[in-house]
Amino acid sequence: VLLRIGRGHISTGGPMRALLLTATGRRSGHPRTVPLFYVPAGPGWAVVDTNYGRSPRPAWSLNLGADRLCTVRVGGHDHPCTARVAEGDERERLWTDLLEIWPVYGEYAAGIDRAPHVWVVEPV
Repeated sequence: VLLRIGRGHISTGGPMRALLLTATGRRSGHPRTVPLFYVPAGPGWAVVDTNYGRSPRPAWSLNLGADRLCTVRVGGHDHPCTARVAEGDERERLWTDLLEIWPVYGEYAAGIDRAPHVWVVEPV
């Protein structure tokens, strides 16, 4: 899947949606930006930290665990947000939605020894 970024918009060249998540580095204190696929989650967006099937959580997830404030760029607009890990029924619903847009997440999850966090980032 190719991500193209131009004029503040991200395009996957297909039906998948991508955003830019900027979180503060837990060790450096510097902003760190990563492109992620997402599904809508109420007023915000849900993303998952499968880390391509590797056991350690990706740095962006660890950064959100240390500081829940972040910025999301979606649709060419920046949104100050707060992040939380979805749980229970909400997590299962969002996980199912994420698997629909990118079924490979299931393969990634099967290869790791932890449950992937489904993060919900919501505008503040």
